[in-house]
Amino acid sequence: MAGRLFDAVTGTRFAEVKLLLDLHVNVDCKNILGQTPLFVTLQIDDEGKRDKMFRYLVRRGAEVLEEDYRQKTLFQYTCELGRVKQATRILDQVGAGSVNLNGRDLDGNTALLYAVKSKNIEIVKMLVEMLRFYHMTVDLVDNDGCTPLIHAKKLGLSEISDILLRDGRANAHIADNISRFNAYEWEEHTKERLKREARDEKEKQKVQNLIFPKVGQVQAKKKQILDLMV
Repeated sequence: MAGRLFDAVTGTRFAEVKLLLDLHVNVDCKNILGQTPLFVTLQIDDEGKRDKMFRYLVRRGAEVLEEDYRQKTLFQYTCELGRVKQATRILDQVGAGSVNLNGRDLDGNTALLYAVKSKNIEIVKMLVEMLRFYHMTVDLVDNDGCTPLIHAKKLGLSEISDILLRDGRANAHIADNISRFNAYEWEEHTKERLKREARDEKEKQKVQNLIFPKVGQVQAKKKQILDLMV
């Protein structure tokens, strides 16, 4: 029956979800990943249906402070997927103190680390504001020693980097455990990588044009040949 509930939630079959819960299927049952139906709700693509299902399960008693077997909380999952509405609903219901803003899962990821890697500016802004309000650091590292700022620099996310530095007062001099690069060094490394990739792509395009000339070029060549034959 639990499997049917997960399928019904994923398929946004609201009547079936209601029937199963009325039959006393546990609203907080878990799948093989340790995720409850609320976790699965966040995977629904349609924003309206996702939010409707999320609100319905919460009304039916679903626990918003659950975590999966990797100790990733529901709130962290909203940050990873960029689900702004559901993240806000969790905060409105239990408060920032209850979600453990700087709590880490087994990979060392915090909500802010997930938000940065999801490239969601809105959630990053919200988290940085809350962390500063509670006098908490924005520099907690993952298991590789990477801060949110390092991830932002590695991904080339200039606006998010600015938010972390300006609003979060992030420490740009912390180095990761593997490359021993700090945020500024990762910024330079990323710039060079992007330049290389752009050059490689340009060369690749040149080769493709030589092997597979564009239609216009082929037609122009044919016209030249025909003109010579006249």
